[in-house]
Amino acid sequence: MLACSHPRLLYCLERCLYMKKIITITSLIFSSLLILDSMNIGSALVLFVIAGQVPGTNVSIDAGAMLFFFMLITGVITGRLTSRAYATLLKIRRQSAQYSRPKAALLAK
Repeated sequence: MLACSHPRLLYCLERCLYMKKIITITSLIFSSLLILDSMNIGSALVLFVIAGQVPGTNVSIDAGAMLFFFMLITGVITGRLTSRAYATLLKIRRQSAQYSRPKAALLAK
């Protein structure tokens, strides 16, 4: 490692390490996509969603189980979104109540 404390050199080194990290992550993502594409994972996922066929086997899930599975996923996603929206609403109300107090109430503390 260089023992120089010149700010410009340190900035260049940090930038170079950041670019190496970005290139490594991008290469990892693209190689993973190539591997998944070679295994026809897209086709397997579409068959699972539409027909309930388990990838890699000849087993098909019946329609009732698939309906339950999709209802469960929809419920979890809807619950997460509504709880996050409710928490944001409570935070906004709390902040608006805090900053809308009269000055006399703030000075009394």
